[in-house]
Amino acid sequence: MLVNIESVKVIDVRIPFARPRGSAADAALAKTGCIVIAKGGGHLGFAEAPVFAAPTYDEQFVAQTHAAIGLFTSAILTRGRRQGSSVEVAVEEAVAALSRYRGNSAAKAALEIALLDLHSRQRGLGASATLAQYARQLGHLGMAGRFAALEEEAPIAAQGTSLALFEDEAQRISETERLSMLGYRRLKVKVDAPIDAAALARLVELSGIEMSADANGTLSDRSQLAALFGAGFSYVEQPFAPGSLHDLAQLHSVQPADGQARIALDESISSPGALRDAIALAPFSVAVFKVSRLGGIAGLLEAVRIAEAAKIGFYIGGMYDTPVMRRLNALLVAALDPPEVSDLGPDADFFGPEVPPSVVRRGDGALSLVGDEGISGPFVPAEEHAVGVSELLP
Repeated sequence: MLVNIESVKVIDVRIPFARPRGSAADAALAKTGCIVIAKGGGHLGFAEAPVFAAPTYDEQFVAQTHAAIGLFTSAILTRGRRQGSSVEVAVEEAVAALSRYRGNSAAKAALEIALLDLHSRQRGLGASATLAQYARQLGHLGMAGRFAALEEEAPIAAQGTSLALFEDEAQRISETERLSMLGYRRLKVKVDAPIDAAALARLVELSGIEMSADANGTLSDRSQLAALFGAGFSYVEQPFAPGSLHDLAQLHSVQPADGQARIALDESISSPGALRDAIALAPFSVAVFKVSRLGGIAGLLEAVRIAEAAKIGFYIGGMYDTPVMRRLNALLVAALDPPEVSDLGPDADFFGPEVPPSVVRRGDGALSLVGDEGISGPFVPAEEHAVGVSELLP
């Protein structure tokens, strides 16, 4: 899969959330990340790398992402073949070169996606054809067939989202009702110690839709997890910090009774290898796959292969992504058909009108892609949201 690159631009972006209490951490926080725009032959390819001000999820997701994209871009371009003012790069070879570097999976994923998006636009290919070709090149023939059969105009079933961090019980119940009426099929409730199991059970009972709990690795002992099991959640996500898998296995030794919540892992699944280790050592039933955390589409497809072979449920994560990643996540959800409800909502649920939509809600609550031939949503942030720009030339 060849792509011609004339330049790569990296834009640090900071976009306020529009949804009330939409950030999982603080209503005042903005969506921060690096938008990658690859240019070649009159076409642009888009990608996004999430950036957090502190290592909330992983030490890789911090402010050096911009610099890492620059370093990785240089490594890719030096391995390409110069053709006049551009460099011809094979996507598979570029991804293989990036795999030799340690750290910053988000930066690696962004470059892989930008190259694939640019390839799609330069070749005039639809997203499904591009992803099918890439999956085939990686040896995932069954998944290649799923992408090839994808009807991009077909509606996508409504997915899930996160419930805001309201401390008032009445507010949480009201927000649950609002999101349910919008068509969401599953809500993720952020939890932290101390656990008020009775209040959480009331929230689940009144919801009328699937409810999961996400501790983001904040619980410290097994009694806190045990308190969540009987609240009616479909699963409890990442109860303990993603450290030693041996420690994680010991903490997870508290298992739910039949019919109670399962255990899901999110931050612990940082690579296909980490998924294999978790399957071998830590009892769990659901895995959360995020393109940026897994280092790209190649890593995610390998993780799906491992999970399906081990009969582990999974879903595609990434609620607060801008249109760049939201469109790609929607394609992955539609083609791979995860057994669990994924995190995916219309762009307007998270950002204001200054962010063009890539996924919109239909009247029946289902989702539709906004038409575009690439795998990513094209997005050049407005000047007031761009806080740093680098132009990387061959």
